[in-house]
Amino acid sequence: MKETTYGHEAGADYFTVTAAERWSISMIKKLHEKHPEEVEITQNKDGSIYAKVPLSWMRIHPKRTRTMTDEERAAAAERLRKGREQKKLNQ
Repeated sequence: MKETTYGHEAGADYFTVTAAERWSISMIKKLHEKHPEEVEITQNKDGSIYAKVPLSWMRIHPKRTRTMTDEERAAAAERLRKGREQKKLNQ
């Protein structure tokens, strides 16, 4: 079974991540690339990782939900379409 677990000891200024899921391993490795002095990673033999991350980075927040009217949805779709067209022109 692949899983990602987070842990924190009272008083510690970091939390730990043990990750075997590909998405969480990639996320932690990207954080390490950007902040090598703040994120410590140990690679395990089975491909999972163990990492120490600053406690101030720990955040749990619910997924934002929004109910859009048909007009708002149409306007958002139009903005997205224009953005994709502009991106194609800039490539």
